[in-house]
Amino acid sequence: MKKVVFILLTLVISLEISGQCTNKLNHTTGTVVVSGTSVSVSSAGQVLTNTSYCPSTSPYYIGYDGSFQNANGSYTFNFTPAIDSLTLNFSGINKISVGQPVEEQVILTVNGLHYPITAKGTSNGCDSMAIITPQGNITGCECGTWGTAGWNETTIIGPITSITVLDSVVSGDPNGSIFSIFISDGLPTSIDNTEANYEFNISPNPTNGKIIISKKWTSTFTKITVFNAVGQLITKNQFIGSENILLDLSNSQKGLYYLHIETEKGYYVEKVIKQ
Repeated sequence: MKKVVFILLTLVISLEISGQCTNKLNHTTGTVVVSGTSVSVSSAGQVLTNTSYCPSTSPYYIGYDGSFQNANGSYTFNFTPAIDSLTLNFSGINKISVGQPVEEQVILTVNGLHYPITAKGTSNGCDSMAIITPQGNITGCECGTWGTAGWNETTIIGPITSITVLDSVVSGDPNGSIFSIFISDGLPTSIDNTEANYEFNISPNPTNGKIIISKKWTSTFTKITVFNAVGQLITKNQFIGSENILLDLSNSQKGLYYLHIETEKGYYVEKVIKQ
């Protein structure tokens, strides 16, 4: 079980984490400002901190409190202002069917809604690769000596105002799961960003559906990804060699939308209100 493996892995060298957000969170309670973002952390149920097992996934330990009486546990993170992305690493997720069944699942809630995982990350160097359930949660793989699983580099695109990472006990005594979280800087929306407003003209805004995005220069390509106010992907398109782009939100509900605009000059985020 993981309690024994901790002793064996105290000398593991921390893995290099590539292709992810770089601002690591380490506080387990209260509010800390991280790279301009106010991050409030709270917990519920059984939680601990991890300092030895699989260093790339420290320090959050959910579903176990050292009492050998396992139950659900979670950490919740709130971000002000909203962040445009975050990355999670996971380890120690148990699932064993031999003898007494043991299983736990890691469940994500983003901006108050269940967030289904759609793709595995990369090896964390400590565990076998975990499994994605039909519901989009993460569970163990019933493989390896200790039946533990996980991965690194699950990246979630925002805007993100909150995320809860829950370890849910399905059966038996699964010993809890461990994770780390890295965030990007606060969302640089152009309503408060003079430079971005200089680079783009979006009209009409507010809009009833169709908007024209005009750039102040001729670009080779433009990628536009649209998210709603709770971070759900609405549409994603790439436009080649176009100065004026027509974007149609006619079939979208009323509300606030974030346009993530990538060009060869840089990356911008614009707000659009659909009436």
